Order: sequence, then C-alpha cells, then structure tokens
Amino acid sequence: MLCFNCSKPTFKIFCKKCENELMQLECKRRVLDDGLEVFSFYRYSKIKHLLNHKHYLSGYFILNKLAKLSFKRFDFMLDKNTVAIGLDDDCSNGYSHTAILLRHIKNIKPTFNALKAQNKIIYKGKSLSFRKRNKRKYYLTKEINSPVILVDDILTSGESMKEAKKVLKKHKIEVLFGVVLADAKV
Repeated sequence: MLCFNCSKPTFKIFCKKCENELMQLECKRRVLDDGLEVFSFYRYSKIKHLLNHKHYLSGYFILNKLAKLSFKRFDFMLDKNTVAIGLDDDCSNGYSHTAILLRHIKNIKPTFNALKAQNKIIYKGKSLSFRKRNKRKYYLTKEINSPVILVDDILTSGESMKEAKKVLKKHKIEVLFGVVLADAKV
C-alpha cells in the first residue's frame, strides 16, 4: 500500500513522516459575517488532495485518520449537555464524512442525522454567487434542546455554516461555534 499523502510504501494510511507532519495542527479561528466563529485544524491547501477522496471509499479511511489526528486530540471543554451536529451527515453514498468527524469529537455528544439538506448540489469549484443562489435548504429532523457546535469538513465561503446556524436559530437552538478540518481562506 502507498501513503495517501506522499505515495511512499507503507502499511498504514499515512507513512510515519506524513503522519507526524499531519499531527502538527495549524489551528485557526475565522469569524463569519454573521458572527459565527469557526475553528479549523489545517490549511485547506495542505490537505486538499486528501479531502478530494471524500467521495470514494478511500476517503472513509483518510477522514477517520485525519479526525483522529485533529478532532480527537482537541478537548472542547464545554457543558456536558452540548451536542455536535454535522452539516448534512448523509450516508446515501456509503458513508458520511461529517458523521466520521462527529464520531471523533472528544467530550461532546454527537447527534447524527439531525440537520439535512434538501438541495444536494455540489459546491466544489463553484463561485460565491452560485452558492448564495443555490442554498442547501437545511431542515431539522430531530428535536434538540441543548447548545450546538456545527461540524463540517471544509469551510470555503461559510454560506453552509451560516445557513445551518440560521435554521437552528429559527428553532431557538443556540449555536456556539463551528469546527472544520480545513479552512480554504486561512
């Protein structure tokens, strides 16, 4: 097998050198124009080639490893009633990348399949104006009575996070902040 990061031979997802490099998190904070704080662990440019696997079976293993190297190591130290919700953790294509990330959050209860998107348009490579014209149209599928953190894999324009926050706010659910693997703008 080859390392998914550098293509050197290994028996693991990443060779030892790449795993050590990926353990060096570049934690960043970005505040969206609606005031939502979103924390990221990596620069998008550093793991873009890895995140491109998310629509394939290999992505399942890569995302699990990245989540162990980042989400699992980060202690959010929040109230025990806080829950984590993934943006559209849909498993119709075999697995959900946001559900994988949710599973690795330490000390926060994951709530799966709570926030769904009616619009399944792919945003990859699309402009901000396209994203604003083609909203996800999130809807809540579960009753939530606790503060929430939002979880996704990539933060690009922030439109999906802002839309999710708006839907939850409409249901009187407090959104504390968002967490992503990578931010494309930092």
